[in-house]
Amino acid sequence: MQKVSKIIFLVLATLCAQLYCSTEHDATSADLKTPQRLAPTTIVEPTPGQLVSQRQAEILTKERFSAVLGEDIINSWGIEWHVFTDPTLAFDAPQKSRAISVIHNKMNYLLKKRFDEEFMALYGSLAGIRGQREAVHAERLDIISIKYFTELYPAATKIESLDKQGGVQLGERIKVTFPNGTTLLYHVKTHSEGRLSDKSTAPKLVNPQELLAYKILELLGFGCEVHFFEKSPEDVYISTLDASFV
Repeated sequence: MQKVSKIIFLVLATLCAQLYCSTEHDATSADLKTPQRLAPTTIVEPTPGQLVSQRQAEILTKERFSAVLGEDIINSWGIEWHVFTDPTLAFDAPQKSRAISVIHNKMNYLLKKRFDEEFMALYGSLAGIRGQREAVHAERLDIISIKYFTELYPAATKIESLDKQGGVQLGERIKVTFPNGTTLLYHVKTHSEGRLSDKSTAPKLVNPQELLAYKILELLGFGCEVHFFEKSPEDVYISTLDASFV
């Protein structure tokens, strides 16, 4: 009986020793593990359009305009101010474009009567917002145009954008230079119901008949070479070769 008790004691002691060593081993292994490297944090920079939206939310507030012009006047305008803080609306959403157009027209009317510092600062901030909007559209047009003509003329040594000459529609000129020194000049503009270069009105959908007319005139020999490219159904651009290169 005594012998059996010793055997049981030895078995229990062995099990306890194994359990202790196992725990120690796990703790040591955990301490010796190579530290996990954290994945680099990707910083997503806001787009130009998102930056404009942020500025709209900061500048175009009912409280700010009421403080300068009076709440009664602001209420009479019927502006839906909440559209400027709506995160689901793009900076150039139709709701924002309409509201900005109304504010701009009302401020232009008041400009005939008020010249005080507060009003002029408010007017200037509105002008800044409108300028930032158009700058984003102009930049987008530039990027899309350069990309289109780079793909159209892969052998060109240089493709550059130039300022648009005349007209109210948003546009520019594209100059293409080839290895032998020859150049082509294209006039790029929005369609007839597209964006204007100096107004915040929302563009309308392109009319396919307008594009068809350009192409028919080209094919009949009465019009210049024409190209179409777009960012959206509202932002369709028409590019025609300068008549001097025909």
